[in-house]
Amino acid sequence: MGGDYRIFNDAARHERAAIDAGYKSLDLYVKSTDPDVTVGSLLNFIQHGKNAGLVGITNRGTFKSITILAQDGAFKIDQGKVYACDSNGNCKAQ
Repeated sequence: MGGDYRIFNDAARHERAAIDAGYKSLDLYVKSTDPDVTVGSLLNFIQHGKNAGLVGITNRGTFKSITILAQDGAFKIDQGKVYACDSNGNCKAQ
């Protein structure tokens, strides 16, 4: 879970920087090179974090969405809604 926490910490740091600069309604894109970060590990991480984690960041107004490129696909959180995408770009609500 180290890579998943790193993504959360980086997103929170970027959120703070955007707030300090006065930005709102941004999109955040993250590419993980950690081989342990997968769509499944991100889903598990997000389910445990609930609204206090990455989902919460998209509900506060600075970032409206966070897209994370993982080893086996992508993961998108769009204004609190969670989507998992395979390597072909097919996304499904979670």
